Amino acid sequence: MAWTTKDLADLEEAIASGALSVRYQTEQGEREVRYRSSADMLALRRLMRTRLGISTGKDRVTYGTFAKGLGTPPKPGGAI
Repeated sequence: MAWTTKDLADLEEAIASGALSVRYQTEQGEREVRYRSSADMLALRRLMRTRLGISTGKDRVTYGTFAKGLGTPPKPGGAI
């Protein structure tokens, strides 16, 4: 089954409310899924976000360091 953003929204709503079951709308009708724990739901949410191409909010930004080369050695890990 391919997930939709509606499926993700339904799951996130259930997580926020503390519920362990979610009702999903499928082509065959409505389907209810009961999860063992909130940890299972959070893991599924990460997977759904990845498969849907939605950022998890943990994107990294890296900044380079530069030296003018006037006799001062660059800091460790910095660019030359």
